Amino acid sequence: MSDDWYYAPWQYELREHLRTPRETAIVARRFRVPDPVTATVYAGALFLAYAPLLQPGPPAKTPDLFPIYNVGGFVV
Repeated sequence: MSDDWYYAPWQYELREHLRTPRETAIVARRFRVPDPVTATVYAGALFLAYAPLLQPGPPAKTPDLFPIYNVGGFVV
């Protein structure tokens, strides 16, 4: 992972709680969840855990300044 990317605290928590694909499939089969649904939800969780979604602009990376988020080139 690059140090230049900003990850939200909930993304780190999600990474800690994600199981391996095999463990996830075993638990999902126990609850009779179809495999395509399990794979889709697991892939979505992995994407959310590891994709740097909202990247703060340069002012937000400096301490003691109001965080400004850059979404697709637009400041939010």
